[in-house]
Amino acid sequence: MPLLEELGVNGALRAAAAGLIVGRMAHPASERETHRWLGRDSGLGELLGVDYEAMGAMQLYRASDALVKHRHVIEARLYERAMDLFGLAATVTLFDPANTYFEGDAAKQPLARHGHSNEQRDDRPLLPLGLVLDGSGFVSRSRVFAGNVREHTTLQGMLDGLGAPADALVVMDRGLATEARIAWLRESGYRYLVVSRKRQREFDAEAAEAIDTASGQTLHLDRRVCEDSGEVRLNCYSEARAQRSAPWSSACARVTRRR
Repeated sequence: MPLLEELGVNGALRAAAAGLIVGRMAHPASERETHRWLGRDSGLGELLGVDYEAMGAMQLYRASDALVKHRHVIEARLYERAMDLFGLAATVTLFDPANTYFEGDAAKQPLARHGHSNEQRDDRPLLPLGLVLDGSGFVSRSRVFAGNVREHTTLQGMLDGLGAPADALVVMDRGLATEARIAWLRESGYRYLVVSRKRQREFDAEAAEAIDTASGQTLHLDRRVCEDSGEVRLNCYSEARAQRSAPWSSACARVTRRR
């Protein structure tokens, strides 16, 4: 791990960090379970020349702290490496915060607070995570926010904190896509992709185009362009969904992009 060595992380922590990273990919779990897996089930120690059985579990927690401490430098270096390897251009930004909850009180974590939980655990303190990705799905930046952050009121601060470029494509779910927020994105030069909050679907069956998906299902797409705002609205009708729910309720999306 040359980068961690450049950042001044000692050899013991670098070995623990390697175990954590490989463990997240091969056996996703907590630090405690990763410690057990590295020592008893994994052959990673033999490959790296590290005795994970003799390594204390606390070393993995310290390694996690070291990775978080240097995450901005690590993210930037990894992103530059991905761009160089695959010749990609950072043209698209995906922004959609997710959150996770603590089983304990997390009294010593200042950002852990009660808020709206994606997992219906509003009774536990939360930590939201925001990601900025490019069009190929590579993460360029991340940031952890306070658990009580309200997405629809702090979008500007989140985008600024994540370093989203001015012409980024902001992908949002229905809860964030208020008309006022969309207007702000448009005025600020952002492109955006949102699910429509409209209750009535403006679907023209005669103008719709039928396409077959990779799974063999048929979708009917009705594309409309709003000349005033430059929005492209895409209404979707799924024959498969119509058999088990209201024909238009869950299959309608609005696609908008800045001209």
